[in-house]
Amino acid sequence: MIAFNLFEKGSSLIYAGEEFGNPHLPSLFDYDPVQLTGPYDFSMLIKRIMDVKHEQINLFTKGAYNVTAINEEIIKLRYQNSMQQITGYFAIHPFEGGIEADLENGIYKDVLSERNIVVKNNKLVFNGEPVIIIN
Repeated sequence: MIAFNLFEKGSSLIYAGEEFGNPHLPSLFDYDPVQLTGPYDFSMLIKRIMDVKHEQINLFTKGAYNVTAINEEIIKLRYQNSMQQITGYFAIHPFEGGIEADLENGIYKDVLSERNIVVKNNKLVFNGEPVIIIN
């Protein structure tokens, strides 16, 4: 959900400690230091998404924005202009399996994980992790 939130149009917000999966909800009005530890560390994911948004600033600020539900578990977000597009696939509920992808058959690079994503017969295999493809 952090990846989905950061990829959405507009400003992003990471709540105190959220980047580490910290379950403590700090007070907004009292002294309550944020613990910068927790069961997860999403800091590299956050940095990579923000880097992509800065590298593709014109696409994110001036491109057409579209949100589509692929199924009950996966949401697709796309920014596009006349020259290129960037598409993100995000699980809002746990899901692994084949999903519809309106991309041409071929091999694409997921800019988050740097792994190859194969699109065949307009489907890609989703492993539960967010995927962002620039083409």
